[in-house]
Amino acid sequence: MEVVDVVESQKNIWNDFVRENGTLLQSWEWADFKANFSWRPFRLAVVENDQWLLAASLLSKRLPASKSFLYVPEGPIFSPKIKGQRAKSKDVLRALIAKIEAIAQRENAIFLRIEPFLPNCQSETWAGVINNLTDLGFRRSFEDIQPKHRLWLDLRRSEDEIWRAMKHKARYNINLARRKGVIITETNDIKMLDAFYSLYLETAKRDRFSARPKTYFLRLLKMMNQADYGRMFMAYWRKQLLSVILVTFFGKYATYLYGATSSAHRELMASYLIQWEALIKAKRRGCQIYDFGAIAPSSEPHPWSGLREFKMKFQGVQVDFPGCFDLIYKPIWYRAFWLIERMRKKENA
Repeated sequence: MEVVDVVESQKNIWNDFVRENGTLLQSWEWADFKANFSWRPFRLAVVENDQWLLAASLLSKRLPASKSFLYVPEGPIFSPKIKGQRAKSKDVLRALIAKIEAIAQRENAIFLRIEPFLPNCQSETWAGVINNLTDLGFRRSFEDIQPKHRLWLDLRRSEDEIWRAMKHKARYNINLARRKGVIITETNDIKMLDAFYSLYLETAKRDRFSARPKTYFLRLLKMMNQADYGRMFMAYWRKQLLSVILVTFFGKYATYLYGATSSAHRELMASYLIQWEALIKAKRRGCQIYDFGAIAPSSEPHPWSGLREFKMKFQGVQVDFPGCFDLIYKPIWYRAFWLIERMRKKENA
């Protein structure tokens, strides 16, 4: 068993492995995309007898005082051959961590954060991986980066089955939007970025979240275009833009990544129609799961309760993930990082 640095000539091998077992966030192109925003990518594979057992797209984020932290988004990715083998999985993880520790020294990293992509339907694998991580010195992170609670819709059914399974109110609202003349278009034309971003800023102000810079979406759209990894869906009524969503397509998964909605004409229910058109597009592309993204963890009162209620009308299934785990290299700096992050979140609340 050895841990190798995966090079550019192996890009297709890498993406084939990740496409079969993981998500866009472990793809080759995603690491290149993040490299535009002060992340340095490392691509590592654990190999035995010419077989890939694990792949990890590792990102290093530069911090003040010449420090950094390391992050494996929605990974590492295990081969199905070893997912149910706790002892083997532990050996593979140990080999990966030893390799990363050498990178951590060069990068002067405070900690390593990993984010196992283990939906709750893999509960036995989930328990095994978490126990292995604990044995290898990881602790649960003080924060999660990707959504821990999501709504997934099974696209392996027929379009008619998906339609009939939705709640009556969702079908009614989709039909209402059509009757009222809402039109859905799809594009990745960079010229449409201004229209999306204007609506996105309106949404961020209304819903009180921190907006990403326009350059982020410019780079994202370029990546989606070049690799054919997604589309931008836009809902219009009488030439007025009411809603935009960015949906990515990679392997089994279509993911609702970003969205923006106008405060005007909410009664036209454009948000329902645009999601329906996007998930049907995903199904026709061969995706098996439409990931609606984050939802509130339960029906109990929560800041995201309205989001949960909206998404649940499509009758998907809640999927829970174990979240992030940290391996700490520099405890004092780690605590300082935690305090700064806590203060930053309070200021943005």
